[in-house]
Amino acid sequence: MFAVIIFIDTNEISKTEIRNLNKMEWGIYLREPSWSVEKLRSFVEEVESLGIYHGIYTNDHLTGFDDKINGKEPYLDAWTFITAVLMWSRKIHGGHTVLCQSFRNPAILAKMTASIDFLSKGRFELLLGTGWKEDEYLAYGYPFPPPSVRLRQLEETVTIIKALLNPNIEEWDFKGEFWTLKDNRNFPKPSNPIPIHLGGSKPRFLKMAARIADGFNTGLNFKDSIRVYHKFDEEVQNLGKNPSDIIKSAFGGMYIFKTENEVFTHAKDLITNNQRFSDKNPSDLVQEMPWGTPETLAEKLKEFIESTGVYKFISHFQCSFADPLSTFKDEVLPLL
Repeated sequence: MFAVIIFIDTNEISKTEIRNLNKMEWGIYLREPSWSVEKLRSFVEEVESLGIYHGIYTNDHLTGFDDKINGKEPYLDAWTFITAVLMWSRKIHGGHTVLCQSFRNPAILAKMTASIDFLSKGRFELLLGTGWKEDEYLAYGYPFPPPSVRLRQLEETVTIIKALLNPNIEEWDFKGEFWTLKDNRNFPKPSNPIPIHLGGSKPRFLKMAARIADGFNTGLNFKDSIRVYHKFDEEVQNLGKNPSDIIKSAFGGMYIFKTENEVFTHAKDLITNNQRFSDKNPSDLVQEMPWGTPETLAEKLKEFIESTGVYKFISHFQCSFADPLSTFKDEVLPLL
């Protein structure tokens, strides 16, 4: 499974210009457990050679989602995989959608982040979430605390990482609710600041992210995402901050089809075979999701981005054309 993601280089353009669709940068979400090492590396090299994609991103899960084989597909560790992507490439960025804060001690995660930043020459992007998949927590020996605890853990994780990546902090003691550090030294420091993006959608999460995040990510359909982004903007404004100062990204399912009939056929199949969509009708589902012919998909993307101020779009990317990468480049991008 691979995807398209919208990115903007905020170092080169003003925040007003960010909303210009022509300034968007694009990347790929990749999670293909059945691919060989050779195929994965070849794909990374192809993405980079095309020259229009910003980076490659993957999710952070320990087990897969294929119910037919009870989640036994060979699911690579997300950090190891993205490290390989960054070593196979020279220019594109890499990151996760999103890293689960529970799986790595935050001080170790700061060390890992500084290290991969050094090895990739600043091409790693840090996105974090609370974690949600209880079965993999239990399968790998992690306790699965209630959401309120995981939220406090995530906030403490962000506090620790920011301190340990700060070039002005050489030695640091910390005693929090969950972790205690004594005389920590974390070198090398990143050459440039690393923004911390937080991913989620619940009300308490939005309040926390508005306070501490450099970037905000959510993964819902267009209709629900718009509501969540507007609520997030309200939380940011309540703090006296400007929502446009926070990099917003989205996660969803982007499908490109040759005809509208194919779009509706796909919707009907999902409604029939996927319980999550069983209460939908095809027309509503097609309207809510980033699916369509190149023309209708481009119009949906423009409306969504202009409504939400999203700077990035991360999505599962499927295509009824022969070459999804070229189709997106040649058929959708020119219409934005």
